[in-house]
Amino acid sequence: MESRQSSIESGTTAQSMATDTSSDSATDVEQLENSFGTVDIGSLAAPLPTCCGSAASGTSGGAGGSGDSQVCRAARRQLGSYILLDTIGKGTFAVVKRARHSVLKAKVAIKLMDKKLLGEKNLAKVHREISAMKLLKHPHIIRLYEVIETDSHICLAMEFAHKGELFDYISREKQLTEADARDLFWQAVCAVSYCHSRRIAHRDLKAENLLLDSRGRVKLVDFGFCNFMQPGRLLSTHCGSPQYASPELFRGEMYDGTKVDVWSLGVILYVLVCGAFPFCGDSLASIRASVLRGLVRYPFYLSHGCERLLRGLLHPLADRRLSLRQACAEPWMLESAHSRRFLALIAEQEEAASASAAGSAEVSARVLTRLAGLGYPADRVAE
Repeated sequence: MESRQSSIESGTTAQSMATDTSSDSATDVEQLENSFGTVDIGSLAAPLPTCCGSAASGTSGGAGGSGDSQVCRAARRQLGSYILLDTIGKGTFAVVKRARHSVLKAKVAIKLMDKKLLGEKNLAKVHREISAMKLLKHPHIIRLYEVIETDSHICLAMEFAHKGELFDYISREKQLTEADARDLFWQAVCAVSYCHSRRIAHRDLKAENLLLDSRGRVKLVDFGFCNFMQPGRLLSTHCGSPQYASPELFRGEMYDGTKVDVWSLGVILYVLVCGAFPFCGDSLASIRASVLRGLVRYPFYLSHGCERLLRGLLHPLADRRLSLRQACAEPWMLESAHSRRFLALIAEQEEAASASAAGSAEVSARVLTRLAGLGYPADRVAE
């Protein structure tokens, strides 16, 4: 497996979760979901201690210096209701720590983002990430339990994925059977389809952002580059990871967020079944050239159905690329023993999203009518 590539847009935060062999996380998730029926946004007056692993200081958390008292060390490891444990991921602006709820004893992952390092632009991304995660509740998407803001940090307490990144799993296994790859891919498709039904484009889909829980179920994470899509409007920000980026991103064109996500899913599927990237290079320029050439080598051992699906997902022309609905109807996908369950999950989530959108539109219409009736000018009402 080739080494990971840096993101096109610098500043993406690491979300890798270390492998853990402890007991099943189902109880942890249930306890935390019962505790936080809705996402709680708390606030702590004191700044986060440097011992908590500030990205600026590069500390790894845990105990303080040799001169610190046990009480001081314990205090520095506490964040709200959580006891901070080891560091399991690092990025430019953040660290991700394993933590334990002090009362429920459930494990969580806490992403700690340093406000000073974020700046206004990246702070806006953080707020967008939080908004998306508050909206998304899906069995294959990491849950956001709580947001804690201190004077110095924004901290996200999230569901902990015990078995780590899909990337690392593939690296260990080298190459999966098509049957195993298909079931993992179905779960990723379900998660992304749900995001799209909520008009959210992830824009940074990659094997590193697909985690595995204690039962081996796929969990989508890291919504730092996500965007809320408007019908008929294209996106312009070029972001994501080079190995997973579509041709239109490399050409600097306006793009459909759903189509770039589909391309990235195609790369993920290729990695699952081939154990390598479809577009290789030792620099951003060489990867770009490889993607724009659009030449993919399909190993002889791939089944016809798998190759056909990959060609559809990795079509260089966005308007001829498969949609997720079309991908789900591909014969290779339907060979899964669980395909009916996955299709039912997608249909259920799409129906719920449609009902929610219809309800919001109805409320908006009533509000606009009421405001107009109160004498507000039409242009102000439209705003």
